[in-house]
Parts: sequence; structure tokens; C-alpha cells
Amino acid sequence: MVRTHALRLLFALLLLAPLSAGAQEALISPFEGSETLGSYETRFVEVPLLVPPLGERNIPSQETLEGALSSHIYQRPEGVEAFEVYRSYVDALQQGGFEILLDCRAPDCNMKLSVTPVYQFSGMFGDRDYGRMPTGTVGYLLGWPEHYLSARKTLADRSYHAMIVVSSERGLYSVDLLESAERKADTVKLSETLLAARLNDEGRSVLEGIYFETGQAVIKPESTEALDVITAYLTSNPDTRYYVVGHTDDVGDLQANLALSKNRAAAVADALAERGIAADRLSAQGVGPYSPVASNRGEAGRSVNRRVELVLRLD
Repeated sequence: MVRTHALRLLFALLLLAPLSAGAQEALISPFEGSETLGSYETRFVEVPLLVPPLGERNIPSQETLEGALSSHIYQRPEGVEAFEVYRSYVDALQQGGFEILLDCRAPDCNMKLSVTPVYQFSGMFGDRDYGRMPTGTVGYLLGWPEHYLSARKTLADRSYHAMIVVSSERGLYSVDLLESAERKADTVKLSETLLAARLNDEGRSVLEGIYFETGQAVIKPESTEALDVITAYLTSNPDTRYYVVGHTDDVGDLQANLALSKNRAAAVADALAERGIAADRLSAQGVGPYSPVASNRGEAGRSVNRRVELVLRLD
């Protein structure tokens, strides 16, 4: 009988095009008759997901994901128990082609030492702008978790991760849906003005628009525009000297990454020398994964960590 309640959850299963954060609510709807207390959406964020295996004290492992997030906090209808909401989501997720990753319930899975610290004590839910909600909503939702579900649906070009938290207090439950999405590229384009401002204010600048063959120190042809901008700036500032510093992500062998980062920096310095910049103005260095600007846990973070920077020298 409980299984029939899955029909009360409406799923949009025709995932033929990427969804915006605003459209994701249609993919996993609330339990019928629920009241929406708050909604939060963002196009790119990092979110921890509880997954197997369970470790000491039955605490789940964590996987950090990145993408477009749609999050909603609901209050279930009167007369509907937390178990009915939980069981309906299990059935509906499975019918919608999701793989259940973690079905967390006490005592087999430690809710208090996983859900509460990861999502409440960290301030994650509290930092989201859900709009005006009844006082204590987030605390009651995450402080008394009774059921936790994480699930995944993978398609050819993207994936979806669902997270359901059902509280024993005040009829609260939440539905998070994360659509995998790479950070939008080329949101910043290198220019002489931007390069000058960064070097004057910070003493360093990421050289956007420099692209390399995967795993190699070979500069791709599409880097020409950026190299021309850097050359123009250096030509206009002939009395300055710089370090050209290569960076990598933290995937693979450390020594190989250190070598690759230095070789890529040298490739940029050589390309600028070929354009008429005096070689003694540029010193190529490589620091591998030692100075990341984002988490290496996801591809979006790794992609921004793989970079070359121009750093002002004072000697």
C-alpha cells in the first residue's frame, strides 16, 4: 500500500536538455498537499553529499559535488507521517531512474553525527537565502533528522544528484537537486587594462586564454589572442620583470605535476620571447598543486587550478 504513494510525487522524466536551477523543481516535486516554506536556487555551488560506505560509529562518507542547485524546504500535510514521505520518495526516485546511493536511518546509519554537523553546524543551510520562513525552520529540519536519502541519475552528458532530509519535528522535509554543470568558461577575458590593474593591485595575474594540450606543455593555437595581449602590455612596460608561474591540479604524481607546471610556464615565456620580449625579463617557475584557488575534489575546481600566472618581480 505504501508504494502507491509514490504516485503522489510528480516527476518530469524527459531529461532531454539541461535544466536551469529554476526548472529543477519540476524534476522532483513535493509530496502532494505539502506547503512550501522556502526555496533557494543558484547556478553553481559546491555541496557535500552523504554516501556509502559507513565508517566508525556508522557515520556515512562524504562526496563533494558541484553544479546548479535547487533546494526547497516543505512542511508535509497534517496526518501524514515522516515515514510515508520518506517511503514515497524512495519509490518515486527509483521509478524515475535514480540510483539510491544512501538510505540513512537510525540505528544502522548515524543521523545525528552526519546530517546535523554536515548541513546544520556548518552553516550551509543557514547561509542560503530561502526567504522568510517560520523561526527555527532550519534548526528543526536538520537538528532532528529521521530519514536521509541521496540518489543519482546519470545521463550521457550530465548527472543529477538528489538529497532528501525528512525531520521528525514540525512536519519538515527538504528536497535538494544538484545538476552537474561545469563553471561557465570565459566569463573573464584578458585585456591590457585588466592585466595592468591586477599587477598594480595584487602583483599577480592569472593569464586567462592560455590553453595547453592535455598533460603537455604545448600551447594551443587558440591562445594567440591572450599572448598578443600579454605581449602588448609587456612592451608598454619595458622596465618591469616577472615570474611566469605554472600551476596544476592535484591529480596524478606530484613530481610529474611540478615538472609540468614549470614546463608550461617556460612555454609561455618562450612564446613571449618569440614575440620580442627580452628573455631576461621573464623567469619561468612551477609550483604544481601547491597553490590552488579552488577545491581539487571536482573538475570545475581542478580546471581553474590548472593555470599560468604572471607575478611581478622586484629585483
